[in-house]
Amino acid sequence: MQVFAQRIAEAISAELDVPAAEVAELLQTPNNPGRGDLSLAGFALAAKVGQKGKDAAMSVAKQVAGIDYGDLEASADGPFVNFKIPAAALSESILKEVLAEGQFGSSDLGQGQTVVIDFSSPNIAKPFHLGHLRSTVIGWSLRQIHRALGYEVVGVNHLGDWGTQFGFMIAAWKRWGEEGQQRIDAGERDVDVFTDLYVKINALAKDDPGVREEARGWFKKLEDGDAEARELWTFFVERSKVEFDRIYQILGITHESDAGEAFYNDKMPAMVDKLKASGLLVEGQTRRESALEQAERAKHRVEKAKLDIASAEAELAKEDLKEKKRKKVAKRLEKLSADLPGLEQAAMKAEQAVPAEDDGKRPQGVDLSEQGMGFAILLKVNGGTTYTTRDLTAAYYRAETYSPAKVLYVVGQDQRDHFVPWFKVIELMGEPWAKGLHHIGFGKYMGMSTRKGTAVFLDEVLEKARVKAAEAAERATKKVELSDEERERVARAIGTGAVKFFDMKGDRLKDIDLSTDSEEDSIDWERLLNLKGDSG
Repeated sequence: MQVFAQRIAEAISAELDVPAAEVAELLQTPNNPGRGDLSLAGFALAAKVGQKGKDAAMSVAKQVAGIDYGDLEASADGPFVNFKIPAAALSESILKEVLAEGQFGSSDLGQGQTVVIDFSSPNIAKPFHLGHLRSTVIGWSLRQIHRALGYEVVGVNHLGDWGTQFGFMIAAWKRWGEEGQQRIDAGERDVDVFTDLYVKINALAKDDPGVREEARGWFKKLEDGDAEARELWTFFVERSKVEFDRIYQILGITHESDAGEAFYNDKMPAMVDKLKASGLLVEGQTRRESALEQAERAKHRVEKAKLDIASAEAELAKEDLKEKKRKKVAKRLEKLSADLPGLEQAAMKAEQAVPAEDDGKRPQGVDLSEQGMGFAILLKVNGGTTYTTRDLTAAYYRAETYSPAKVLYVVGQDQRDHFVPWFKVIELMGEPWAKGLHHIGFGKYMGMSTRKGTAVFLDEVLEKARVKAAEAAERATKKVELSDEERERVARAIGTGAVKFFDMKGDRLKDIDLSTDSEEDSIDWERLLNLKGDSG
């Protein structure tokens, strides 16, 4: 773009006898791309030649638009001049600039500093679904940007390899493992079989509470080091990693560490000791106390809604209320009235959930109520740890191992309320590196759930993208002679790039809704894999 701006500035300078450098400063990118690639305000340029006012600006704009800029198109729009650059010329110029610079946009800004980026982090025994793509490509992009800025980058794949879900998986394998192994031996992918069994056991647990207890029992055995539970857990982890590596190879993505949740199991007792020594660890509410507080809040919401309804009704009763205001109040009243039954039902459930007796058992954690963040539970009433305890442990491990200037957590925006409190805990513990902790949130793909069997798997998306790219190449009027192997490689690269582009092109924080009313497909494939317009 700089080359064209310089050419425009020099042409105007020769015409109006204004230094090219001063003209270049006046060139801007239009807010509306439809107007052109560059624009210039006639007011400022007219002032450079000693003229003022709108008429002078329009006159100068008309004069400037009449200059010969070669293949650039200039047009006057009132007191403004818009310049359009031929797409081919602009692309050629940018590519030359990029290739000439070696690593375009690079610098030594981060030289001597390390940044840790926690991204992707799929769950063991479940295949990559479309929802995992967001963290993966955003995290990888941040990794490449920081590398270009001179940082030493440690990409961490914090695998979901621990938790109650493994109790369910072990319970499922104990029931249907023989059938599952036969399917794997027959050629089905391990993670596809794991997913089917996971969905199946969850459906069974919905109708039979005993299955849930059985799953909890197996996870307790796993925590206690039971040999059979440990063997099955290792089996799920190793087979899943093979599938993850295959997907990462297609996406062109690597990590420096795959230390998952289980990696920190033996490190959490030291973290608990550190918390106790800090003086921040205090007792929280009992189950009954917490339930009573929640019931009181739910009751307050109902009372407030009723007061708001009464206030709106009183306002509508005023004879001198203006029509515009009346419509606004009526709309508000309609919403309040519609929401009230739900609030009343929630209040009733909250009241019913209050235990009849107080068991006196209290969790331990950090009281962040002064910061408006409630109580961060770190030790359950049975002494067990929480995800927050594990994340604190991981943060300290990374700080001590890598001494990072920044740690970026590329996790969905709906998890923000999980990260912010424990970031604050580390700050309260007096750690100077707390200021380098950042949650990089993003919107989610709507309607994805492995447990419910509604997830769209990334492998299917990438394969459909490859096929569509190959079909588009076959229909092209201009073809390049390629071997079958080269054609396959190019189609895969284009298809994968298109999927990445679709994921990255929108507002990072907005959800992506690909749902469709079609009975045949659960998502809008045409939109996801569109090859026209502003798409991959």
